[in-house]
Amino acid sequence: MRLLIIGYGRMGKMVEGLSAEFGMQVAGRIDIDNVDGEWPDADVAIDFSAADAVPGNVARLGGRGIDIVIGTTGWGAHEAAVRREVETHGIGVVSAPNFALGVNLFVALTERAAELMAAQAEKRGIAGIVIYGSIRDYDTLHAGTFPVFAAGVTHRGPYKDGPGEINVLIAIDGMVIAPGDLIVGDGDGIVCVPFEVTEEVLKATQAKHAAEIKQLAAIKEGKVDRAWVDAALTRLGCKIHG
Repeated sequence: MRLLIIGYGRMGKMVEGLSAEFGMQVAGRIDIDNVDGEWPDADVAIDFSAADAVPGNVARLGGRGIDIVIGTTGWGAHEAAVRREVETHGIGVVSAPNFALGVNLFVALTERAAELMAAQAEKRGIAGIVIYGSIRDYDTLHAGTFPVFAAGVTHRGPYKDGPGEINVLIAIDGMVIAPGDLIVGDGDGIVCVPFEVTEEVLKATQAKHAAEIKQLAAIKEGKVDRAWVDAALTRLGCKIHG
């Protein structure tokens, strides 16, 4: 699909940067320095220009049968004129009041960014990420398969220029982690297993898991004696009624 960008500011450049990922080809960019020139042919245009320019842009695009997405805000006073142009030329228009369209685009872009970063990490062989801090785009990350653990969630973006170190001893809430240690995590949190005891811990974990499976089977068969619970309560002075 060929895309014509009208208004080459921050939002216009953001749309251009992501267009290829969504199978779109930028046919052209219209800004204040070339607005009076020839506009390229396109399948759809997206307008991030100025409120007063919207009616003229719709008329010009409508005359060429090009559908338009209006991301510009504050053009409500021109709505009647825009409607007339749309009806005259029979083109399709997508718009939203206030900043709704811009906000929706921003949310979509940030979610896409989170998905891309996780995919890039996984592609490079990273098994998972543990952050002693907060993450954003939780819903997108949680819906994926790449494990990301964090201390919280925030709407704010991170610094992207450090500081940081690689392959050094660190501590997360008092838990010391050395390079090469085994990190195990699930919905309850994470735990660090020092590298030198991983085999020992693995055997103990497997034995504990096998014992719990056996105990669960006994519970289902009604063969578990829980009399020790009553005895413990009695020893602690708890009265048992019934």
